[in-house]
Amino acid sequence: MQRSPLAAAALTFSILTGFATTGHAAIGLTAAGTALNLTLDTVVTGFPSSSTIGPLGIVFPAGGGMLVSDYAGNLYTFSSTAPGQTAAGAASVQSYPASGIIGMTMSGGQIYGADRFAGAIDLLSNTGAVQSTLTTLSGPTGMATNPINGHLYVSTSAGIYDVDPATGSTTLIVAGNFDGLTVSPDGKHLYAANAANGVDIVEYATGVNGAPAVALEHTFHIDDTVDGTALGTGAFAGDLFINTNSGNIWEYDTNTDTLVKLATGGSRGDFVAVDSSGVLYITQSDSIVSLTAPSGASFSSTTDAPEPTSLAILGAALAGLGLSRKRRRA
Repeated sequence: MQRSPLAAAALTFSILTGFATTGHAAIGLTAAGTALNLTLDTVVTGFPSSSTIGPLGIVFPAGGGMLVSDYAGNLYTFSSTAPGQTAAGAASVQSYPASGIIGMTMSGGQIYGADRFAGAIDLLSNTGAVQSTLTTLSGPTGMATNPINGHLYVSTSAGIYDVDPATGSTTLIVAGNFDGLTVSPDGKHLYAANAANGVDIVEYATGVNGAPAVALEHTFHIDDTVDGTALGTGAFAGDLFINTNSGNIWEYDTNTDTLVKLATGGSRGDFVAVDSSGVLYITQSDSIVSLTAPSGASFSSTTDAPEPTSLAILGAALAGLGLSRKRRRA
């Protein structure tokens, strides 16, 4: 079969750099996942991987489509999020084999990437081209956005940093080794995968109005290798959805401290992201799958924030409404 120029280039890159396209391990819903009326689709296959690590960061540019980073140093632009795509069929590919964007997030419509090997937080175009370096951090990996003040949370092996995208200033808010991050829609709760032992999700309370100060709220343990997380909304409110390195997807009920396996049989899972329609996108070793909730439920992942001029208005509105999260523990 004749290969497209892009597919041939991807294969050549894989051979030259030691990255290989792995066989696709099909993740499937468990009986519990089926009972919740979840829908699992394969969105993109054919990403190169190394040591089973393939696609990582996912964001959804304002113009539509999807931007995906991988461990090989590529950033893929897809014009659609529809199932049945291949990495070789991406609309464009930016390659940075000497470095590599790992996690990505958005703030005020701007895309930011964590360049782990260059030790930088970069401002990216909608197609993944590096526009400038916002600041430097040693070994950044996961990223999430505080939806109240638009600041970036960045995980590293030294801790979690608060990064102000307006100034590039950085503040260490939690010491430790962390990976995947997500923030509650009200900006008050930060969830972090503890990379030190790979089996804990740690919940922190952020400072007032998103100030860079945190306090430990809760730690829960899973007999699995945790990574990317997303929160549920609607009928799934109070639930945390967890992607793991062993090919499982879990639902953790923060109100009852119970854990349910929703999908299994996949390959190495890493970060996750949620699009504007509330669909959860989950990385695997060589692919991205999507999890769609039934009517009345959805997913939430803070991968963007309002424009800075709107933040003060939003904060005042939330304060006026007296919105607060119902706590589950005394």
